[in-house]
Amino acid sequence: MNAQHPHPNGKRSKTDAVYEALRQRILARAYAPGERLVIDRIAKEFGVSPIPVREAIRQLEADGLIQYTPNVGAVVTTIRQREYIEALTLLAVLEGYATACGVGRFAPEDFAQMDALNAAMEEALEAHEYVRFSQLNRQFHALLCRHCDNETLLDRIAREQRRIDAFRPVGFPFVAGRGRSRWKNTGPSSALWRRGATP
Repeated sequence: MNAQHPHPNGKRSKTDAVYEALRQRILARAYAPGERLVIDRIAKEFGVSPIPVREAIRQLEADGLIQYTPNVGAVVTTIRQREYIEALTLLAVLEGYATACGVGRFAPEDFAQMDALNAAMEEALEAHEYVRFSQLNRQFHALLCRHCDNETLLDRIAREQRRIDAFRPVGFPFVAGRGRSRWKNTGPSSALWRRGATP
């Protein structure tokens, strides 16, 4: 998870405020992939010096949302189909291990939530509501990882999820069939997990 640096008096720092605002703009596509971020212009807009803007952009770069291009500067990351699928594959491996760490700790109510989310994901796919499917899918996988106590692993998963979040709605058509396949495969998996659930 991207580290936040709260102000000693409890207020957000200027860097945090700029970081969150820029992140939300990227996720909302206010800044398009490949678009250049002009530090001085952003600093003037937010009424701050260039320093917190540079620090915010460094955090966004660590999240994978910004990349530096020679002779251009900071631009919103552009992702290709192969990169998107590779990122999803890495996340699947990490989340799979986190799920395995929690086997034996799942309770009946966990599986009831899984069933409800699976049903909602099916409806979203049938309606071609891919953004909604992605949101439900995130909730489902958060549920799978909830009993993992490996904080380092969970932190890495959160970082990868944030990076993918910026591209998931746009990239989903790359793997729409994969999304349906993933949903169909959750039934047999849930049956296996139930065997290890806490009585």
